[in-house]
Amino acid sequence: MQVLLPVDIYEFTEALKGQRVVTRCRGVYQLNANMNTMRIETITLRSCNAELCIYDKRAQLLTADLVYFRTFCKEILQDGEIPKHLTRVEFRFRRRMLERYGITTFKDLKNSQAALPKVFGRDWFRILERDKVRGSENEIPDAPIWARTMKAFEHYFSDQTPPSPPERTPDDLRQTPKIQRVTRIDRLVKQAAGLLSAAASCVCEKFTYIEEVWEKSAALLKFYAEPMYFKGVSRQVENAVRRGYMVENSPIYSSLKEIQTSFSPGLYYAQPVEFG
Repeated sequence: MQVLLPVDIYEFTEALKGQRVVTRCRGVYQLNANMNTMRIETITLRSCNAELCIYDKRAQLLTADLVYFRTFCKEILQDGEIPKHLTRVEFRFRRRMLERYGITTFKDLKNSQAALPKVFGRDWFRILERDKVRGSENEIPDAPIWARTMKAFEHYFSDQTPPSPPERTPDDLRQTPKIQRVTRIDRLVKQAAGLLSAAASCVCEKFTYIEEVWEKSAALLKFYAEPMYFKGVSRQVENAVRRGYMVENSPIYSSLKEIQTSFSPGLYYAQPVEFG
């Protein structure tokens, strides 16, 4: 999502000085300059799920190919003339961040397009009018340049034909339940393999073939079949009830009785032993 502003990018760099930035970004902050002109042309904040990019669109246009240049001037600029200053502000969202706000389809995105910049431009990144004071960031007004940016996003992304269902509000986005994810299976298996190999190395003098590692590991696991059973059932119930994740043809746990019944094993219990 992006807007164009007829302002100098240095209005942003000046606003960013001091302790005026409030952000959840824990990634990379970059200022890129053109070594020919020695002017800053790009400001970027990048995390694993989102990016904010502010760049000198005029400088980019002057180095673009002729087709792009003419098309941009004709279709985007009202009078076809490039203004003295032209800065683009882009909000870039990746799938994980959109999912955080319940946006998984284009329809969700359309219904959220007015609220999303408001949430992102306040919760994820914001420039304050003056240096922040711990605990009072919410009371300090936005810097004039950031207020103008947010007003532009509101203008371009709110003036739409009313969607169906009704447009979501910033509060709707913030109150979206956080998605609970199931841990990747390959990561768990690798972790378990590392722990088992370490345990097997403590009870075997020397490994002479690959299968011996598995045999020793399986022998160790046999003594913990009972706790593994109950822990495995507990995880299945948790995945099904709390995360909505089930293996194909697995039972649906819809009542307390079914959950309690699922814990009744149909196997013998091995007695745990101590290893010296």
